[in-house]
Amino acid sequence: MIGIILDNYKYHINLKAATITLVALVLDLMNLTKGAAAAVLNLLGINLRAISAIPSENGERCLLIEVCRKKDKTTNNEVFKNIKSRDCVNNDLQCKFRRNNLCALTDMDIDNLFESLVKKNVLSKKGVMYKYNI
Repeated sequence: MIGIILDNYKYHINLKAATITLVALVLDLMNLTKGAAAAVLNLLGINLRAISAIPSENGERCLLIEVCRKKDKTTNNEVFKNIKSRDCVNNDLQCKFRRNNLCALTDMDIDNLFESLVKKNVLSKKGVMYKYNI
């Protein structure tokens, strides 16, 4: 997975899926595949994975920002479990987990947020490690 983040971490574009979708569109527009390429991509769900919104309200954007701040863009969920009940590090984001400027993420919330970012193909998971691939 190769991707880029746009507009202050609001959107993630999976370049591989976006390129495949664009090629299929061109083939269909040139009437070479007569709509078959777009239909196959739709059935496989590739066109839905090209662009993902990263909401701040549920904590996904905060976790993604913290992963991207790391030099190797790799982390595990244990690192984030240490920030609970400490000062919120991304005060500019609207987040349902902020209580009196403290981070109120639970262990389960952190695990769910990481898995959500993996499902969106924003992060990849190897063992217990999560990585953002640029």
